[in-house]
Amino acid sequence: MAAYTISYSMDLPEETIRGWLEALCEVAVQYNIAWLRANPQAPCCVSCADNGRGLRYEAPRVSGSEVRFATAPELLERGRGTCHELAAYDCAHKRIKGEMAKCKVKTQGNDQFHVVIDSWGTETDPSRGLNHA
Repeated sequence: MAAYTISYSMDLPEETIRGWLEALCEVAVQYNIAWLRANPQAPCCVSCADNGRGLRYEAPRVSGSEVRFATAPELLERGRGTCHELAAYDCAHKRIKGEMAKCKVKTQGNDQFHVVIDSWGTETDPSRGLNHA
């Protein structure tokens, strides 16, 4: 399993935090691409991983000024993931298929952020439709 915990300061400007979170999502996407290529039997997307397995969306695990990112193996083993973990998983699959996909961090207000996928100018939200953990 691979997961990492990142410390940050919410005292930074919103644009800085959003750019920083997108860069961290990119790290997860790159890890997931390598892992998915080595594990071609893995589900092809969040929807397929949910098929009969009960994959769930969970709110980000924030402790003070830290947020935890889980990569593909831990996400699948736990059966649940945050918006940024789910987006990094689906984004990796889209890139393997040749799509121009990236994780996009959107502001939700009150220092809250939500991560979606931007592929060819179309946004998708892999956490939409999943049950909450």
